[in-house]
Amino acid sequence: MGESEGVEIVSSAAYERRHGAGREPSSLSMEQISEMFYEFLSAVAHPRRKEDDDRRNLTRRLREHLGSAPTDRPVVKAAYPPYDLPNVHLALERWFAADGRSYELIGMRGAQHHGELTLGDILESADRYDRFTIGAVDYAHLPISPDEELACVSCGFYLGSDGEERFAVLLRGPADEYGRNKVEIEVLAQEKEFADRLLADLDAIVREHNVFRGQVLSFEGSQFGHGLGPFRFHRRPGLTREDIVLPTGLLERVERQVVGVARRREQLRAVGQHLRRGLLLYGPPVINGA
Repeated sequence: MGESEGVEIVSSAAYERRHGAGREPSSLSMEQISEMFYEFLSAVAHPRRKEDDDRRNLTRRLREHLGSAPTDRPVVKAAYPPYDLPNVHLALERWFAADGRSYELIGMRGAQHHGELTLGDILESADRYDRFTIGAVDYAHLPISPDEELACVSCGFYLGSDGEERFAVLLRGPADEYGRNKVEIEVLAQEKEFADRLLADLDAIVREHNVFRGQVLSFEGSQFGHGLGPFRFHRRPGLTREDIVLPTGLLERVERQVVGVARRREQLRAVGQHLRRGLLLYGPPVINGA
């Protein structure tokens, strides 16, 4: 047979070294082998046309927006408790509402457990294996008052612009079923300093415009483990001063510590005093006449 048929003649000793029981083990780990097998099955089961690849290519879309390969840029990350998703979502909207800033919001599709991966892992998988593609934005409808819900981005890329700066922000909400019990926000920018400033601005907005401030809330346990689960807003009861039943003199002390501090806030600030005050109510409520 000729060489064009691709036949290689080897000795029995060489064949044994390559394929026999005593052959050298593969240098690949089981995780790498599993990853390659997954990619093989995906390619066989879901072959994609080139035009679909171009339209949904996440790496290409990020490169077009950023002006360089996304894997060449630093990533800065911040995390918040799971119940803060409405606050982080609204903070991003308020931040982008400033003059000179804009964004395009795109979604992501790919491996089912993308919640376990960092933005760096996602970018590498999208670039090397096409595991992640552009898709619909994921939303979670969450209460922000007793009578209002907000559609919050639970997984989406903000392709942002601030003057000449081009950057991307990945916002992901909690997903207890995948082991992610926090809100994560990751910024991909040309300079780390810009990403640090953006996250600091967002944190200040979250604190200033917190949707929980002044609300009456109750929290439930998470069905997937320890920690806080869903929360519920309650309507504030309409009470007059005469409806409050407390031991003699206690209400006056409460008013002095809370209302009095609020009335004298400017004087207290002027002498360096903080305004943080709170009340701890312990035990069952006392019903008038009981």
